[in-house]
Amino acid sequence: YLATLRRETQRLTSLIEDLLTISRLEADRMEITIEPVDINRVITDLALDRMQMAANRLAGFEEDGGG
Repeated sequence: YLATLRRETQRLTSLIEDLLTISRLEADRMEITIEPVDINRVITDLALDRMQMAANRLAGFEEDGGG
């Protein structure tokens, strides 16, 4: 449970940072730097997050008597 909470907190922090970056870009106060991205890592992280979310929902569903 704590690992999921920590991961979701990190995801929200990242989203906030992205929004701030977009705001700076729109205000012309920041330059864009293109960097290589490990797409396999991005996809794997996304898949693992979605699998964990699905498992959590299933666990909640079973606890409510739906399973």
